[in-house]
Amino acid sequence: MLPPRSNGLRAMVEDACLSHGVELRIVHEASSIAVQKAMVARGDGFSFLPGSCIADDVTRPCFTTVAGMDLTRHLAVFLAPGRAASPAAREAIAELRRLLAARIASGDWPGAVWIGPPTRIEKA
Repeated sequence: MLPPRSNGLRAMVEDACLSHGVELRIVHEASSIAVQKAMVARGDGFSFLPGSCIADDVTRPCFTTVAGMDLTRHLAVFLAPGRAASPAAREAIAELRRLLAARIASGDWPGAVWIGPPTRIEKA
């Protein structure tokens, strides 16, 4: 089972499988990671989930990591060009950076790497 076609993870998994000569037979689609995990745990199929979503589950026999497939995603925040970010947007971005940095530093987000320095956000 995978997320619907509109999901970026779905496209990434399908492309990676295609490049490895693996044909997928998708019988369930679910947008919710919690639903996907529950279905896998019940034995209803298998799925590809981000390592951060199964970090607490990898000791369970129904969850494992897959080596040899480069499934890399980037997380970015975009602001309107030519407009200063509002105080609320600046604070939300600062908090997001703090949370991500803490999660990456603690090792709770397997495979996550901070790839760039924080960018400057213009004040309103």
